[in-house]
Amino acid sequence: MPGLGLPCGLSTGWDPVSRRDFPSAVAAAAQFSAGAVELSALSARDLPALEAYLASPGAGALGQFGRVSVHGPAKHLDDGWPALAGRLAALPGIVSGVVLHPDTVPDLADLAPLGSRATLENMDCRKDGFRTAAELAGAFEALPDARFCLDVAHAWTVDPSLQAAHALLDAYAGRLAQVHLSGITAAGVHRPATPADLRLHRPLLDRLPAGTPVIFEAPYLPQPHRRPAAGGQWHDQPGGASPAGGAP
Repeated sequence: MPGLGLPCGLSTGWDPVSRRDFPSAVAAAAQFSAGAVELSALSARDLPALEAYLASPGAGALGQFGRVSVHGPAKHLDDGWPALAGRLAALPGIVSGVVLHPDTVPDLADLAPLGSRATLENMDCRKDGFRTAAELAGAFEALPDARFCLDVAHAWTVDPSLQAAHALLDAYAGRLAQVHLSGITAAGVHRPATPADLRLHRPLLDRLPAGTPVIFEAPYLPQPHRRPAAGGQWHDQPGGASPAGGAP
């Protein structure tokens, strides 16, 4: 674990093998850090497994974490947002926030049942909007109680100087619920963060309000020539190549 001086945690969505096996994924996240955890339901097809886990006795394991959030669906949205928002709003109170991709919600008013648990994430350069502070302003006008998740890698794709990321923090620090931290490939795919990523992002991370949870979207790679594998094991990556993969 890097020493950020902030509560850190892991997204359960980083490993496609266990992403719907919430008991196993939560146990792995606890080994990474008990500062926070993000339960990933990035597809609406993941919601039944998440709901079943949160209603089970095994969900008592979440009590060890300083903060519990959920990443809501961004694909397979066939049921429509009024129904999905109702299901997300019904999640138990231990879930303090639900991270959402605003570009997937045609009518942001559909998220109103979530109240202050609605947590809007800035998008990457592949999207047509919601990437910068100015582009997110209308979303927060539509959802005045919503909070903010700063995705540092997304902001880097928009502006590698990270001035756009600093502008997001300037505008929405008062709404900030958590931060997503990872590396990212040229194709926009999240990969594990490395020491080089932390050096690049450190000036921004040093500005975060005290106590802000930092969610790693894949396990931290202190040795960039190694990659995480299913089950929490580590394998050498041939040729010392930069790690690829991570949370989908």
